[in-house]
Amino acid sequence: MLVMPQSAPVTIVALIASAVLLSAFVVLENHAMNPLLPLHIVWNRVRAGSYATMFVLGSGIFAQYLFLSFYMQKDLGFSPIETGLGFLPFTVTVAFTSIRAQKTILPRIGVKWLIMAGSALAVIGQVLFTRLSPHGNYASEIVPSLILTGLGVGCLFSSAIFGGTVSVKPGDAGIAGALVNTSLQIGGSVGTTVLSLVFASSVAGYEASHAASKSLAQDAAVHGYTAAFWWAAGLFALGVLVATFIIPKRTATPVSQPAAPGPQRHAPAFVAEAADVVDDS
Repeated sequence: MLVMPQSAPVTIVALIASAVLLSAFVVLENHAMNPLLPLHIVWNRVRAGSYATMFVLGSGIFAQYLFLSFYMQKDLGFSPIETGLGFLPFTVTVAFTSIRAQKTILPRIGVKWLIMAGSALAVIGQVLFTRLSPHGNYASEIVPSLILTGLGVGCLFSSAIFGGTVSVKPGDAGIAGALVNTSLQIGGSVGTTVLSLVFASSVAGYEASHAASKSLAQDAAVHGYTAAFWWAAGLFALGVLVATFIIPKRTATPVSQPAAPGPQRHAPAFVAEAADVVDDS
């Protein structure tokens, strides 16, 4: 059970104000002669789904760095340098997966299915993080989760970055590309705030429901970490829903390459997928 902090009214007001300001921004941009963000860029379903994916990715992954850093230093006794090195399995996996997925998987299955697969892998990775325990083991409790999450994030990066700039006019390419990064950064800010609230509330609830002991603070903190990772898993699960209901299925008929000698060649899945979405720009 979450215990709402005293600052909850301020948080609620801030969230309502942000929704109102965002709505006002959309209205103003829709009527501006030279909008900062031409709304037709967002109305494309592949691009919209990709931006939403990057938002979800930022929401879940930024908090992972925050809570794992606390856990490795406070519970496992890692130094700051050791903590940074402890994230290497994740970093290496993301780098390798994003490159391989871009070259081999994305052309075969398209943006939609790669986002679904990446989100599912990230969900599993976050669920495995809920096994954290006081004085746990880095190799058995953290490394498998880092690798699985890295596989998922690598798939999400490669698919969402491509999908976020698909079918745009050359003059809109800069804005579309900037939206990919902006979505990630805003998602990170929102996710870190929300999951920090979950952590603080879970810690307060744990301490209020358990008798005082020498290990109470540490046990409560680990409980807060696991609660935050459950919520992070839920955030990544939204990526599956985004791909399912927003990003369209790729066209069943591939686009052939005319005037090419020899056997007929066909466009890869992501090209057919992009061609299947009519851009209104």
